[in-house]
Amino acid sequence: MTYKNEQNTNILYKGNKIDPNRVSDPEVMPLYLSTAHNVADLDDLQNTYDRKGYAYTRSHNANRDGIAELMTYLEQSENSVITNTGMSAISTTLLALLTSGDHVVADKTLYGESIDFLKTLSKYGILVDFVDITNLDEVALVINANTRILYTETVSNPMMTVANIKAIADLAHSHQSYLIVDNTFMTPVLFHALTDGADVVINSLTKFANGHGDVTLGSISAKAEIIEKIYNLQVLLGTTGDPFDSWLAMLISQ
Repeated sequence: MTYKNEQNTNILYKGNKIDPNRVSDPEVMPLYLSTAHNVADLDDLQNTYDRKGYAYTRSHNANRDGIAELMTYLEQSENSVITNTGMSAISTTLLALLTSGDHVVADKTLYGESIDFLKTLSKYGILVDFVDITNLDEVALVINANTRILYTETVSNPMMTVANIKAIADLAHSHQSYLIVDNTFMTPVLFHALTDGADVVINSLTKFANGHGDVTLGSISAKAEIIEKIYNLQVLLGTTGDPFDSWLAMLISQ
């Protein structure tokens, strides 16, 4: 199949493949809505997956990779993944890093649905204690040998509780636990939780990071080895971000 313009000349495609001689370097990132990309054979498909190339959009998409690269830069991280909502960023992260028998210490003034999700973890043998995250003595009191995660927001939604991220990070690490921080209300424009010691930072891009009220997305930023664990589960759960929403969110940076 050949696509033609009004002058009946080939413009972009020859034989269903992009003609590199007719595609310029775009100033604004194009929108890639294709659910799949052509491969020559099964070996080519395997090679594409091995190099993290584009084969199936649930695994990789250029628009999603673009906003992930942006969030990695903004959060001063090693890598990021983009999810279809802020809540899926939270749930995917927790499910990837926790297992039955683990314990979580979380701020009691978190976003309401974050609290609701944390409570559901008891069905999987994961216990959660909710504390006043601003009271480090109270936090330290409930940490035990099975504590794997301390979870807070930089500024809580909607109670506006402000956490001392560096102090909580030091406490978490002294017990070999991760500190996960939801940075939605501050965004990386105002605060870098990772540089203050957090291990994972989450953003609901739906809110201030996008700011236009037309996108639902979430981001997770961390060291590459942590992101790999989260990404592997994300692909299985299908919580990857939508290409169109990713493209819209990228427009704020261009």
